[in-house]
Amino acid sequence: MGEKAKFVDQPSPWFIEIGPLAWFIVSLWAKMVYFNFSLRTVWSLPEESVGEWLRASPRACSATLASLLLLCSPLSLVPRGGRFLILLTLNFLLSSLVVADLVYAHYYGDVISVLSLSNLPMLPWIQSTIVHLLKPIHAVFYVDTLVGIVVFPFYLRSCRSIPRVAPGFFSILFASGLLLVTPTVYQVWRDQNESFTYTNLQRETCMTLGLLPYHIADVVMHAPWRTQSITESDKQRVRHFVEEKRKPPPLPSKLFGVASGKNVVMINAESIQAFVIGLTVEGQSVTPRLSQFANESLNFVNFYDQTYLGTTADGEFTSLQSLHPLPVGVVASQYSTNHYDGLPALVSKHRYMTLSAVGAEPDFWNMDQMYPRLGFQRSYFDESYKIQELIGPWIADEEFFHQTIPILRQQPEPFMAFLLTASTHAPWELPEKYHTLPLGHLEGTTLGNYLRAVHYFDQAFGRFIDELRDVGLLDKSIIVMYGDHQAYLGKDPEVAHLLGFPEQSEYHHLMTRKKIPLLIRLPKGEAAGVRQDTGGHLDIAPTVLSLLGITDHGRVMFGRDLTQVGNAFVVFRDGSFVDGKYFFVNRFGPSSNSTCYQINTTQAVDCALLEEKRQRAQEQLAMSDLIIRGDLIPRLH
Repeated sequence: MGEKAKFVDQPSPWFIEIGPLAWFIVSLWAKMVYFNFSLRTVWSLPEESVGEWLRASPRACSATLASLLLLCSPLSLVPRGGRFLILLTLNFLLSSLVVADLVYAHYYGDVISVLSLSNLPMLPWIQSTIVHLLKPIHAVFYVDTLVGIVVFPFYLRSCRSIPRVAPGFFSILFASGLLLVTPTVYQVWRDQNESFTYTNLQRETCMTLGLLPYHIADVVMHAPWRTQSITESDKQRVRHFVEEKRKPPPLPSKLFGVASGKNVVMINAESIQAFVIGLTVEGQSVTPRLSQFANESLNFVNFYDQTYLGTTADGEFTSLQSLHPLPVGVVASQYSTNHYDGLPALVSKHRYMTLSAVGAEPDFWNMDQMYPRLGFQRSYFDESYKIQELIGPWIADEEFFHQTIPILRQQPEPFMAFLLTASTHAPWELPEKYHTLPLGHLEGTTLGNYLRAVHYFDQAFGRFIDELRDVGLLDKSIIVMYGDHQAYLGKDPEVAHLLGFPEQSEYHHLMTRKKIPLLIRLPKGEAAGVRQDTGGHLDIAPTVLSLLGITDHGRVMFGRDLTQVGNAFVVFRDGSFVDGKYFFVNRFGPSSNSTCYQINTTQAVDCALLEEKRQRAQEQLAMSDLIIRGDLIPRLH
């Protein structure tokens, strides 16, 4: 009996050796596979069960397991106590990586890249947004780590009297990892679909490889010693593409030169979406002043967000330089020392004084480097303002606008001023004194907080317009107001209920999320009215140049003048596009994986009809990337 009891109480040497390692590998594998599966919801892919997805994604699952086996196999040679502590640490770090990717993907629609590390200085500005995005459910990812901490003393006590098993355990784990990873390595080596090129989005590589293999591949692809040179053939492709873009349209714009010699005031408004203009909640208008301003302006109601991971930085770059954001990383972080020739640079050739104003520190998104490169002669940052109140990360919009008026008045005319607001930055926490918009059932919701912040911006913007009128600048200037990017409300069901469309309608969610306002008020409200022209951020600079009567045949811009007769074609960074008739929602892989909608009917159509335009969109994105990566703008003049 005593021997039997001893046998029952004493753990098996193989259990002591293998148990913790297997536990952590299986746990981490389950978390990472769950992440990949959850991406289908983030990217609005067709619904399928976990079993169906596992059968359709064998390589991602096997590559994830293989990477964990290869990563953990050397630990089998480490003494048990130290091995357990290393496993605990590794589990905590990789679980945190999964949580970070989940939060990032639900906000940006993509996964983290090693290039994102260059954006770490921005963390203090967005920490409130990160906290807002973290959910209690994310704590589940750390349960196994907590269990491991509790079990560790008992494990250490149990394994002291048990002999080590043969070291062949390492060979078994390592060989298993190599066997499982072979199909994925072969796929990468063949790379028939160019799945791992620079132009591809991180999420596409992640879908193919799995989360951990993606991060390993990402580090390798973007290592400092690994550079992808721009060939002479690439440069010729770019030159030909740009020359095609420069060809004049068959008919000139009726508004060309209508505001010749006038000042330009551009307001890059944080997170303002189009659906808020004209919206009423509890019988009160959310944006009474913006609605009034829209009635006096060229009101582009089919205008789309073309930014990507750089959010505000992308909003600046796309609207001023009229090129696309990057598929990985951010132009302002990766290429802030490039030579650009943006809207401010072009108007400065025509006697314009150009200035930017923002209540942020100069190094935020490398603004102090980017602004001169884009053509701004003067820049005003937080030290130029007396900050009496903060709303969001920077000075409150009302104070910002009010203190900017004297700055504008002291500029020689004509001038171009670029203003960046911030009070409508997530998570939209306003002081109680600004809770003037009744929200009813939306009180306390994310959407309600957003609408209240927009209402505050609306009042601040209205007072700014009043002050411009009082000092005599309003009718001597073009006023351009647009949303710098979407508000990242996701598929909030409250949005569907408020706007009256079906909660499950992907089309309506897409349109609501992607549409932002573009309002251009000409002096004395000339030519005001609703404009149906389809456009996006890249079209802002060419449109402003046309209204000013400025022609520059050497410019490197991919957008078009929205006041000209022409074919609409707005390309998004993920390869999706809208052409005025159809919305092509690009998915990774062949066209059959994508979803397409006819805009007039909102009905799904066969994407094969738009394959040619899909290839055209991919070519445009590739050309933009080559121009930025190769710093080619000076060579293209």
